[in-house]
Amino acid sequence: MRDLKSTPGPWKVNPLYSKVETDSLIICTNDVNAGNEEFDYETWKANAKLIAAAPDLLKACINALACIDHIGDILNEMDVVEPETEEFTTPLIESIREAIKRATE
Repeated sequence: MRDLKSTPGPWKVNPLYSKVETDSLIICTNDVNAGNEEFDYETWKANAKLIAAAPDLLKACINALACIDHIGDILNEMDVVEPETEEFTTPLIESIREAIKRATE
């Protein structure tokens, strides 16, 4: 896997202090007094869970792409790839590549 510059996981949600953190570092926090919008704890909690899952999601995308690429190589060597399969898988593969790029560049 490529060298990631982000803080390694696991990240966890600390709802008591409205933050996402590791054992030794705060990744992000919610300033409930910022902005003009009313504080919505359920939305914050959902966002915090997504942020906390980011390292695992990125690793899963990188591993899934490697697996897809490997299977694709095997199928191409066997010359069994159907055009319909490519039409379905190409956008999926590109969306995974784009998600990885957004997270790492």
